Amino acid sequence: MSLGKISVIIPVYNVEKYLSECLDSVLAQTYDDLEIILIDDGATDNSGKICDSYAMKDRRVNVIHQSNAGAGAAKNAGLDIATGDYIAFADSDDILCHNMYDRLLKEMTDSVDLVQCCFSKIYKNGSVDTKTICGKFTADEFLCNLLLDWKNNVFWNKLFKADLVNGVRFPVGRTIDDEFFTYKAIGNSSRIVVIEDCLYKYRIRQSSVMNDGKKNRLVIDRLDYLGERYDYICANYPKIKGRFKEHMTTYLAILGKENKDAAVQGQIDSYVKEYRLKLYENSFDKLICKVKGLFATQQPNYNIDMADDNLQSFE
Repeated sequence: MSLGKISVIIPVYNVEKYLSECLDSVLAQTYDDLEIILIDDGATDNSGKICDSYAMKDRRVNVIHQSNAGAGAAKNAGLDIATGDYIAFADSDDILCHNMYDRLLKEMTDSVDLVQCCFSKIYKNGSVDTKTICGKFTADEFLCNLLLDWKNNVFWNKLFKADLVNGVRFPVGRTIDDEFFTYKAIGNSSRIVVIEDCLYKYRIRQSSVMNDGKKNRLVIDRLDYLGERYDYICANYPKIKGRFKEHMTTYLAILGKENKDAAVQGQIDSYVKEYRLKLYENSFDKLICKVKGLFATQQPNYNIDMADDNLQSFE
């Protein structure tokens, strides 16, 4: 019995080596009321042809071919034509466990808008399961969890009710786009469920490691993301504003450790000057800021602890 159609949106770009394994895992789902939307984002290998071959084999597969515009634009193109009751995403080099959508749907009730599972990271020589905080959460509780664990920011281990993402789109041209998207969908939720089952396999590829230029762009994008999310939380969830201020203070205080580019350091400095007036509204906040080092008289040494997984997730 169908519990509603799931639109699975998969951006595709130069992944001919892994694409069939990904698509086979989606088509093999025990829950089969699926609309699979493949967006060929101007691939220069055989990825586009592989997409077309799957569309010929299975009526559930729809293919969009477009000029290269980046992963964010590709996912937006999929969202624009999705007709499902639920929305899911997958990266085109990853693998889904056969019962992933069945399991997520079992947790989806009238009062639950978003269900998330844990996932495994696949390396060349093996895999490692990841875990996060599981349970039932309100939107403000889960927005706090985004601060505590980056794994909650990804979009491909989640099943969204379609209403959550009406009008929510990915930014175009960013090194990261999931973080800009996920918090808005969560903010539209009334109840979120996180289960401990590892149902998604996230492939770590050596070819995805960032060069210095991409690392610099990542820093700038994260600054923009922090500012955008801070403004959103202040406007919509003021009771967790304090928690986010603490997070931003800590993050800004350690930003720049792996970043030696003078231009990027200048942007970090400008960002701190702009946002510290918003962040530190009273003497106690200013004291915390001093402890973190943001009001040091000398040129601050911003550091950032960029997890390898985050660096490898952008290509």
